[in-house]
Amino acid sequence: MIQTLRDWIASILGNYEPVTYQAKQIVADALGGSSTTTWTEVAPGVAGVDWEYLVTALVLVITIYSVFRLMGILLSTLSGGRKW
Repeated sequence: MIQTLRDWIASILGNYEPVTYQAKQIVADALGGSSTTTWTEVAPGVAGVDWEYLVTALVLVITIYSVFRLMGILLSTLSGGRKW
């Protein structure tokens, strides 16, 4: 159930997930063995930006603006050009 504006936007656009990659570090010990540590890391700079998400959000904002602009023009035309 959608309770907040944030939940509503998340239901339309989905969750924002930055671009990630698997980082690996190999550590050698004194006995000649080694251990590997792997973790997930966000790509640095603009490489980590989820561009599809941002473009979808921008299109949503433009669509909402256009609908309200069109409604304003339509109401203005129907009222004979008078200001409300």
